Amino acid sequence: MEVENTQQIIEVLKRLIANEQNLPLANIQDQSSFFDLGLDSISAVYLMELAENELNVKLTPLDFWDYPTIEQFAKNIFNQNFKR
Repeated sequence: MEVENTQQIIEVLKRLIANEQNLPLANIQDQSSFFDLGLDSISAVYLMELAENELNVKLTPLDFWDYPTIEQFAKNIFNQNFKR
């Protein structure tokens, strides 16, 4: 996937979370925390694997604790992998 901005990553993460947590996409905000969306350590690792595969990046489970909202997490992914 060609990523040009953080918003693209946010949209991918929101879609993945909506699918895995059975939540309406419209209910997931950029500032939503993973905890508030019902992710536990097991579901976070699964989401991490899905995001790694879709975005072609490497993540660690600690990223979810260091960047606890979708927006923060996406900004970190962009800055570490796609920023030029």
